[in-house]
Amino acid sequence: VKSANILEAAFVDFLSGKTINHSYILPYDVETIENSNIHNITFESLKLNNAITFENFIENIFNLLKDFYNNKNTIYLIAHNNFNYDQLVLEYNMKKINKNIEDIFKFCDSLLMIKLFKPDLKQYNLKYLSSCYLINFNKYQFHTALDDTNALLNIVLSLINNNKSLINHFYDYIVNNSRFSIRNYSFKNLR
Repeated sequence: VKSANILEAAFVDFLSGKTINHSYILPYDVETIENSNIHNITFESLKLNNAITFENFIENIFNLLKDFYNNKNTIYLIAHNNFNYDQLVLEYNMKKINKNIEDIFKFCDSLLMIKLFKPDLKQYNLKYLSSCYLINFNKYQFHTALDDTNALLNIVLSLINNNKSLINHFYDYIVNNSRFSIRNYSFKNLR
């Protein structure tokens, strides 16, 4: 799994909810795209969505994020199951283009955060969490970058709005427990 190609990525600002970037990315050296039945990405859909190379994506996203956050030195990427999937995949793809991920991002895993603050839930996948915390959860097409990102943002905001004391806990968790290039990638940015 960690050797998977990144086919789609989305970045949404945590504070404003603004989509900073949503890109489709051309895979390396593959003749077939696996799991299209889950994420609905095919070579045809990549072409229709003007997919770019991973090198161009990284250059573009790094510049966009630095501009959006006024050249802040630390950009936090929060994703669900980040340490066991997204970060690993991003690191693998970054190595292909000889880039060091530690120079760009810090990673946080919302799955661990939510388990820490809501230990009694029976499941922790995004679809289940959305059904628990979001009114219109059926509007999301899960396993797509932008919808997963927006669903996760709204889940975290819902948890915070239902318990105002969680905002400081979430912030402390993110700042104090984010890992450098140990595992995953995907989602949001905190200032």
